[in-house]
Amino acid sequence: MEPQYRERIIEESAQLFLRYGIRAVTMDFLANEMGISKRTIYEIFRDKDDLLYAVFIYMGKKQMALIIPLIEKSETVIHAVFELLDIIGNHMRRINPLFFEDLKKYHHGVDKKLEGKRFDTDMSITMNIVERGIKEGVFRDDINKNLVNRALHGIFMITGDFNLFPREEFSRQEVVKDFFLNYLRGISTTKGFNLINICEREMLK
Repeated sequence: MEPQYRERIIEESAQLFLRYGIRAVTMDFLANEMGISKRTIYEIFRDKDDLLYAVFIYMGKKQMALIIPLIEKSETVIHAVFELLDIIGNHMRRINPLFFEDLKKYHHGVDKKLEGKRFDTDMSITMNIVERGIKEGVFRDDINKNLVNRALHGIFMITGDFNLFPREEFSRQEVVKDFFLNYLRGISTTKGFNLINICEREMLK
């Protein structure tokens, strides 16, 4: 019975955390929403941090299952980047900004625990993009792949800094798009630069 309950609790908790923020979703609230006892939740998860960590692992696996096939099947790596930006933008619009604020403010231990896992996953995705871009001739072959990969990873980290980019002034998807596209132009060949411009025009239609 536990595996069935565990999966259900994780999936429904993820939806509620993203909709209301982490702090607003208490164990009592979650139990009432699911129609189960709070005791059942605590029999599976030690505390809210334990549940939150499981939620992030679940969301990370879903992310990888979506992103990897998208990159592999895209016409070019530039097209893949634009599809990713579109997915990120749509995803971010559905997330309550309190979700990220609550994580850093009230669940710092979980945030730190996840840091290494997120870093390895994000670095793997961006390295895939860098290497394919060089192979396709859209990124310059004289770039330092490891340095560029870390820079791309850093761009994503910067977009989540709400002190630097207050959410009342900037949407995160806007920051991601502007940072990413300008950086990509800087490492692109003429072929890549032109393709970025074409994809951007298509996106704005």
